This record gives sequence, C-alpha cells and structure tokens, in this order.
Amino acid sequence: MSRILATYRVFAPELEVAAIARAIAVEQTVEVPDALIDERIEREIVADVERVTRVGKESSDVVLGFDAELACGHLNQLLNLVAGNVMLRPDTRLVDLALPDDFLAAFPGPNHGVDGLRALTGVTGRPLLATALKPRGRSVEHFARVAAAFASGGGDLVKDDHNLVDHDLAGFRARVRACQAAVVDANARTGGACLYIPHVMVPADRLDEALAIVLDAEVSGVMVAPLLYGLDTVRSLAARTGLLVMSHPTFTGAYVAGARHGIDKGLLMGTLFRLAGIDISVFTNHGGRFGFTRASCLRVAERLRRPLGALAAGWPSPAGGMTFDRIGELIEEYGIDTVLLIGGALLAHGADVTAATHEYRAAIESLCEPPLQ
Repeated sequence: MSRILATYRVFAPELEVAAIARAIAVEQTVEVPDALIDERIEREIVADVERVTRVGKESSDVVLGFDAELACGHLNQLLNLVAGNVMLRPDTRLVDLALPDDFLAAFPGPNHGVDGLRALTGVTGRPLLATALKPRGRSVEHFARVAAAFASGGGDLVKDDHNLVDHDLAGFRARVRACQAAVVDANARTGGACLYIPHVMVPADRLDEALAIVLDAEVSGVMVAPLLYGLDTVRSLAARTGLLVMSHPTFTGAYVAGARHGIDKGLLMGTLFRLAGIDISVFTNHGGRFGFTRASCLRVAERLRRPLGALAAGWPSPAGGMTFDRIGELIEEYGIDTVLLIGGALLAHGADVTAATHEYRAAIESLCEPPLQ
C-alpha cells in the first residue's frame, strides 16, 4: 500500500500534541466520533500517526500517513485529504508532503520546465530577464510599444501585469494580438526570441474562449492566478493546451502568510504548483514590498527543483519590488535557472525601455560569465 506522508507543525503544549495529532488524523479522513470508527475503518481509512517530533518550545511536527488511494488520483482530493478541514485550525500548518511515485504518475506536471523554456528562448548559461506591462489605464498601443522595446533590448519574457484585466474578451483579444505582434516583429528585427505572456483573468465559463484567443494568436504561454481559479483548473488548462504556464502569487497570502496556520510557502508555490503544471512560479521575494523571510523564499526554489516523480523542474521567479542593485544577490541565492522578474524598477530605470533592458541584461550576463582559466 503506497502512502502519502503529510507533516503538520502543531503549535501547542507538548502534552496536548498527541491528542491533536489523533484529532487531525480523524478529521481529515472520517470526521466522526471515535465511537463510530470500527476496526476496519480504523485500519483502512483513518490516517496513521507515524511520528511526533518536538521542534521548538511551542511547536511539534506531526507526520500522518494516508493510504494514497484516499486521494483518488486527483489534485482536488489530495488537497481535501491533507489540508481540507485542518486549514481551519489556528494552531496547525501543513509544512511538507511526501508523495509516492504511483500517485505522481497521474500528473504530467510542467509542460516545459527548465529545459523546455530554455529551448523556447534560446538562452543558456544565465537567468532569464522578465518584466511586466503596467500600469492599468494605459492604451493597448502603449503596452505593445513597451513590449517591443523590451524585446528589442534583449529581454526574454514580457508578461501582462496581473491588474491588466478586461471587461470583455474583445479587449483581451486586442491586447494579446497587439503585444504578440509587437514582440514577434521585434524578434524578427533583432534575431531574439522574447516571449509575450498574457494574463488570463476571466470568469470560469469564459476561460476556454480566452484560451482560444491565446492559441489563435500563437502565443507560447499564459499567466494565471492558481488560487483564484483553483489548482485543478490550472492543471487542466496546462494539460489541454500544452502552453507554458506562469503563476502569479495574488491571493496566496491568505494561505502562506500566517506563521501558525495555512500551508508552507515552498510546499504550495513549489510542490503543489508543479502538480498543477506551473512552469514558472512567481513569488514575493524577501527584502521587497512584502515581509517574507529569506528561508521561506528559498524553499520555493528548492521545491520547484526537488525530484518529484517524473515531473520537470520548475522556474522560481522572485519578484515584488526587485531592483537593479539586487541582481547579483538574486543570482547568488537562486542560481541561473531563475526568472528575474523586474517590473516597475526596469520600466522606471530610464525613459528608454530598450536601453534599460539592455543594461539589465548586460549586468546579468557579466555576473554569469565563466571564470577565466
């Protein structure tokens, strides 16, 4: 019997942890009083408390073992099984998952991953440089010009800002076509291979229509907000289209920002996002506009790269107020298989977006030059 091992950090006095562990095991599998659990259900359904380890003055790690069959081979039920009701507890945080290979075999994971995106862009030996089209309120023509300027300067990925959302599909179609055409034209002039990545944010019943617009424009990828659409919707989108999928972290704070509840940032935006087919996971980096720790951010990158069945490794993309003077730090911390997303700082670096992009790319390349022998 293959097992799913879920690790929960429980914040409670040591004498209370065993009872809490049992309560979580029952809550996540049968949700009934112990009097209604017969021997067969206890043996076959209720999660086993594998071990309990005290990890601090106020916390313990509880590892529960679930029969993998209880996840029914799909992502929604996996989340329901290991997180579900326990997310309502103020004293418990899901911090790790170990998934068996036979369960992982049902998930194709990222369509492109590290090697595939390098093939699309033709970039080797350095991180990819990305920027965002912003702010909302500018014209489609403005965004197309910025996209072309970024591509002309040697940028690799230019995406819509997550706030670029249209009232109707006609507006979405106009922006996608204009920006894609601008980038394709710039690539033809420079010999580059910059990619335009539109943000798909539409009601669920219009999602297929929006994706048809993207595919008709011959765009290589899309950006989505996994926790607004739902992870399994994103998984289906990736599997059906074969597109490169970039995630945006909007709404993730509701899950990862709490110190004593929710889900570990690395687990959610690394492991679970890979199961959902995310190729590039954008996350709020430490030292930017948000208060995440360095350790929590590095865990995202580690989870995106950690062996996970046959799934391709994903790209970490630290963002949220990244600036020119932090490029060296970002490369040192995250390595070359990283998408450096520099939005407002790049666009405000000078009046000439092409020149600013060229300067950023030159700095990246200089930091990634192999040492002289």
